[in-house]
Amino acid sequence: MPTLGPCDNHATRLVLPPRDEPRVSLAAVVLTFGRAVGGPWTSSNKTIGLLFAIVFLLGSPAFAQDAAPSEYDIKSAFIFNFAKFVEWPSTAFAGSKAPLVIGIVGQNVFGATLEKTIHGKLINEHPLEFKEFHSVADATNCHILFISPSEKERLPEIFKQLRGTTILTVGEMEHFADSGGMINFFVDNNKVRFQINNDEAAKARLKISARLLSLAQAPAH
Repeated sequence: MPTLGPCDNHATRLVLPPRDEPRVSLAAVVLTFGRAVGGPWTSSNKTIGLLFAIVFLLGSPAFAQDAAPSEYDIKSAFIFNFAKFVEWPSTAFAGSKAPLVIGIVGQNVFGATLEKTIHGKLINEHPLEFKEFHSVADATNCHILFISPSEKERLPEIFKQLRGTTILTVGEMEHFADSGGMINFFVDNNKVRFQINNDEAAKARLKISARLLSLAQAPAH
């Protein structure tokens, strides 16, 4: 079971433990995450911590089998929570209860994990929907798009095609967040961290919660 350490230089740290580490209780994860977002232990912090803990303890098949989560279990949980702390313009949805689409373009490095993590969940009355896209042109109506490392050589072209859309782009490539991407995962000392390029998000008319921004590392320019 991962443990969420305190913020270090504004980077979120999730320690990937050995498989024989004992399981952590829901309360412990909630408390740890609430402290990580900073400030007093308020109902707001409790809510954020609870959302994060539930998806870790209950939302992934890995936990049901008492196995330590994989890197992509953790990244799937993060993506689910990103959707909670990003605000899209109303024009990004066909209706008040239209799906919030989380997609992947390129090789699906998550396998079934991301789809299982978001299956059956709602955010602000929008059911979460998972899709795999074979081209960026097919993905222009999604809300969160994970751009696979298989598309690294095509990144400039992809960012150009997405210009003017309201899509939150997520990746796991070096220089992703400082070359036009919005959120980039990286692993440092066996810890999953992420960067946020809020300037790029703002260009897409996306509002990222200040609490989520406080947990992220700014990209190098």
